[in-house]
Amino acid sequence: MTQRITVFGCGMIRREVLNAVASGVIPDSKVSGVYNRNPERVDRTLAAINGLDADLRCGEPFNLSNEYNVALECASHSDVTEFAVPLLETVTDLLMLSVQALADTDLHDEILKTARANDARFEVPSGALTGVGAVKGAPVNAPEGTSN
Repeated sequence: MTQRITVFGCGMIRREVLNAVASGVIPDSKVSGVYNRNPERVDRTLAAINGLDADLRCGEPFNLSNEYNVALECASHSDVTEFAVPLLETVTDLLMLSVQALADTDLHDEILKTARANDARFEVPSGALTGVGAVKGAPVNAPEGTSN
């Protein structure tokens, strides 16, 4: 099954993801829409990536909900606050990179409740947890005379 992906936001990771999908590095996937509050940023991004058309820009991240089944958030805390729950209500799976938004426990609880109620998946990729892999793999320097 081909994953139909929309990207909302124009954070740094969005270009890498769009390039990977357009070039086939991420198999069985295609870009179905790109949204940002600033349409010019979307246009510049789409023009810079071979294989993506300008008509992939959408006016709202859930305009095309029946044309995509995975939304990748590359935006900001305020965008997550505004769009995460409505996206999950469309039974769209959500990959969220702005993990700082989850510090708002009310928002976190609402996202989880909405995902469960709509049988949608809500995921936070481990790479979104800045530096966690590096911290987990870092050696622990115990004081001399003790063991780790």
